[in-house]
Amino acid sequence: MRLIANIETKGPDFLQNGFFSEDVAGDYLFLLGKSYFGQVGIMDEIGSSYLHLPFFKDICFANLFVEADVDYIFDMPYTMSIRGLSIDADRNICLVTGKQDKVRDFMTLSGYTSSVLEHQIWEKWYGEGAISAIKAIQI
Repeated sequence: MRLIANIETKGPDFLQNGFFSEDVAGDYLFLLGKSYFGQVGIMDEIGSSYLHLPFFKDICFANLFVEADVDYIFDMPYTMSIRGLSIDADRNICLVTGKQDKVRDFMTLSGYTSSVLEHQIWEKWYGEGAISAIKAIQI
């Protein structure tokens, strides 16, 4: 794994001023994205087999963001703190064929699952509260 290799190569220097270096942070976010799509894929497979629907997955795409607060002194960055992390799965396409009511049920289930995982992935890794569309509706 590239992330582990980066940390082993840099040793204790993989943290720069208390933050992950850019390449380590990028690899970490990449692994979180892969974890998200792996879990969504497994849940879609389970849902399609339960509803007895043929299921085909297309290429998926997501953006993972680190949101930062930067304090400036005389227009120069002085301190930075991480405000939050977010994931936006822009492209999660799957082709499902079968009876129209079962396809609708599958798409609804898949949408709920992917939305739940958008906040659960952060809660599971960090133990902090997170929000997604489905959680906002639930509140």
